[in-house]
Amino acid sequence: MKHLCMIFLASLTIFFVGCSSRPAEPSSSVSPSLSSTMQTSSVGEETCYLVKTEEDLRAIGSVYPLSGHYRLENDISLTQE
Repeated sequence: MKHLCMIFLASLTIFFVGCSSRPAEPSSSVSPSLSSTMQTSSVGEETCYLVKTEEDLRAIGSVYPLSGHYRLENDISLTQE
């Protein structure tokens, strides 16, 4: 019974910590420095970025927010690690 209670309390803690943390908002000063910006498509109210090239993929996290929604459109071979 003690183990079950401890698991329940740990689950509640994880749930509330996860619910209270919000993803970082993208900085308004971040602007795409790519030769062309990534295309987007809308699904309902969500906007998805269409990742088609290695350049697009590498821009995620530096130019585009990590908290965004992305859809891989092509198989991408990476030139560097």
